[in-house]
Order: sequence, then structure tokens, then C-alpha cells
Amino acid sequence: MNDQDTSLLKINPDPIRDNIQDDEEILWQGKPQKFAFVMEKIFQMLPVALLFGAFDGFMLSGIIIGHEKSGKEIPIFLVIFLIVFFSFHLLPLWIWISRVITAGKKYKNAEYCITDRKVIIQFGLMKKEIKIIHLENITTIYSKINLFEKLLGIGDLYMYVAKDSYAYSLNDIAQPREIEAKLKQILSAYNKETEKSLNDGQDYDEYDYREENLSNSDSDSENYTNTEENTSNLNF
Repeated sequence: MNDQDTSLLKINPDPIRDNIQDDEEILWQGKPQKFAFVMEKIFQMLPVALLFGAFDGFMLSGIIIGHEKSGKEIPIFLVIFLIVFFSFHLLPLWIWISRVITAGKKYKNAEYCITDRKVIIQFGLMKKEIKIIHLENITTIYSKINLFEKLLGIGDLYMYVAKDSYAYSLNDIAQPREIEAKLKQILSAYNKETEKSLNDGQDYDEYDYREENLSNSDSDSENYTNTEENTSNLNF
């Protein structure tokens, strides 16, 4: 697999268009469904964030109430310790909050494109980045639709690439089954065309090989005739 096949390219305002050749045909292009994309970012880590938030809130409130009942002020070293401890212990909550805050920007930069040569996945937060997946490296294509996505008429399309143990995905797209079928059709046509080109090249090489052998055979025959004539002259 070429290094460029799944390489991370950090580029300018329209990275998809910049990575499509003039003779390349765009067969499908689209974005994730906005509502599903944003809701997925919100709900993905929500249970873990709520669990950590509730647990740490219970602990902190217990410490504060305990000191209030005793009539003692919380020592300054304990305040510093609690601030540092809960800052790290609530990391899942901070991650969830950051995902919620950045969901809109990530949606704005998310876009997918399928051409007759490759699949392009655009993503990013601060700037647009892309993954380029060439058709000849795709080994498996399948789609998945959960209950929530089914209600919205969307789904996810997954692609496995040779030598990679994980799948690349087109998330929250409309008509995932139809796009899956279309991509499989494109991949089948591409593989047939590639196989035909290879066979034509092989036939041409075999033709050259036969021509070369025939030329060598004629040369050997001519050399043999010359040798016979020389032998005959010597005998005379």
C-alpha cells in the first residue's frame, strides 16, 4: 500500500477538490446528518461523565457538610488537594464537555466524497484534514444502522483497508445501504478494469517474448546454415 493511501493530509480551504484529478469523476459527495452527528457527540460519553460527576459531587458535598457540622473551616492544604484531585478525577467530564462544545465545528468540517478512484474523508476541528483511501486497497465494505439512526433514515458505512486492523467510516450519512451498493459496484468495476489492463499487459509481454524467441530461432538457424557451409568448404 502506498504511503499516500491512508496518509493524513493537512491542507487548505477545499482539500477534497484539491485532491481530485481533472480526469477523475465524482460519483457521490455528502455530509453527515447534522442532528445525528451532534447528538452522537453529546450522548457518546454522557453516561460516564454523569457517573464521575455524581460520584465526585457526592464526595465533595460530604466533605463540605462534614466540616460545616463540626464548625471547623476546611484547611487550605485540603482545599488545594481537593481542587487538584477533582480536576484530574473529573477528566471524563471535561472531555465530554469539550466534545459537546466542539461538535458544531467538527460537523462543519466533516464531508465525504467517492470518486471512480478513491474515497476521501474530510474531518477536523481547527482546520480541515483528510484521509485518502484508494479503491485498490479496500478489502471489505459494509453498513450499520442502529435503532436511532433507522428512525432518522441514516447510518454508517465502514471500509477495511489492506494492512489496517481498523475500519474507516462515513458516519451518519443518508441512504447508507444504497451508497454501500454503489461503492461495491464502483469497486467491482475498478477491479475488473485493473485486471483487464494487467491481462492486456501480460498478453503483450507474451507476444514480445514469442517474437523475441522466433527472432532468436531464425538467428540460430542462420548461424547453423553458415556453419554447415563453412564445414562443407573445409571438406572441399
